[in-house]
Amino acid sequence: MEIAHLLRSGSKALVTIGLVLLPFVSTAQVSIDNEAGSSFNGTKRVAIAQFGIEYYTQLTLVGRSGGNTAVQVSNLSGVSDQAMQAMVDQLYAQTIEKLKSAGFEVVDQALVKADPGYQELVASYAKPSPMVINDSQGVLNGNHQSKVFAPTGMMAFFATGGSSGPLRGNMSDRINSQNYGIASREAEVAKRLNATLLKFSFLANYGMMQASKNGFLATYANAAAKVALETAAVLQPYDTQVQWVDASGARAFGNVRRSGATGAFYLDKPLKGAEAFTVVETTSAESKGSDNMVNAVFDLLGSKNAKKNQAIQVNSTDEAYTAAFTPILGAADDALISALKNGR
Repeated sequence: MEIAHLLRSGSKALVTIGLVLLPFVSTAQVSIDNEAGSSFNGTKRVAIAQFGIEYYTQLTLVGRSGGNTAVQVSNLSGVSDQAMQAMVDQLYAQTIEKLKSAGFEVVDQALVKADPGYQELVASYAKPSPMVINDSQGVLNGNHQSKVFAPTGMMAFFATGGSSGPLRGNMSDRINSQNYGIASREAEVAKRLNATLLKFSFLANYGMMQASKNGFLATYANAAAKVALETAAVLQPYDTQVQWVDASGARAFGNVRRSGATGAFYLDKPLKGAEAFTVVETTSAESKGSDNMVNAVFDLLGSKNAKKNQAIQVNSTDEAYTAAFTPILGAADDALISALKNGR
C-alpha cells in the first residue's frame, strides 16, 4: 500500500496519495473562451446584476481504483471573513472603473436595486453574504465547502458554469443558476433598465485537486487509488466567468451549457497565483487505526484492496492570502473585461 506523504520544494507544498500533478497556467497566460460570445455584439450599456467571489474552505478528494479508496479531507485555516470581504469589495470597485474605461455606460447600482423585477429575483434566489455552499456529491468523509461573498450592500448568488464545469452545490443551486425561466425574468429587468445584465463570478481555491477514477483497466489490475492536492492560490476554470442576459433572454436551443444566460466569457484553464499556505496533517489516531484494521483484514483475505484516509489543515494568514489572490483576481478580471470590450 502506498502511504500519504508531504513534500516541500521551494515555495510549493504538495500533499498526495500517489498521484502526479499537471502544470498550472501562469498569470501571463490567462486563457478565455466563450459561449455565444457574438451575442454581446453592440452592447453599450451594462448593469451588474450579480458579483461574487466564492472561496473554497474545505475540499474532500476521493480516489477510487478497483476496490481501493483514498480519501483526503483538507480545511482552510487562518483566513478571516473580513479579508475575503475586502477582496470582493476592491475587485467590484475596480470592475466598475474598468468597464467605464472600456467605454461602457454602467447603470448605477441603486437603479438596479430599485427595479421591482430585480427585487423579486433577489428575494427568491439570493442570500445574505457570505452564502455558505455545500457540494453534495456522495463523497466519503465530508463534502467540498465554500463561501460566496458579494460586495458590501449586495446579496450573494450561487453561480456555475453549467455542464461545462464540474458539478457544484446542491441540485437546487445548479437548477436555479442555469434556469431558462429565471433568465426570462432577468431579460425583463434588462428591458426596463435598457441595459445588458452582467453576472461576474470568481471561484477561488487553495490548490489544484486530482483523484483517480474507476475504470475497467484499474479494476482489472487492482491499481492503487490516488488523490493529490497542490496548494497555491488558484482560480478555477469555467466557474470564473462573466455571464450576461440581454433583453432576448437565455438561449433555448443549440449547444447550450449555460442555459441561464444569453452568453458568457469564462476562464478555460486554471489560473495559478503564489503559494500562501503551509500544511499540517491532522489525521486522527482513530482514523489511522481504522485504516490499519481494514488493511489487515484485506491482507488476511489475500486482497490488495485498501482504504486510506488523510486529514490536513491548510494554513494561511489574511496578509498572505490576500497577496496571493489579488494579482490573479485582477488578471482574470482584466481578461474578462477585455473580452467584453472586444466582443461588443
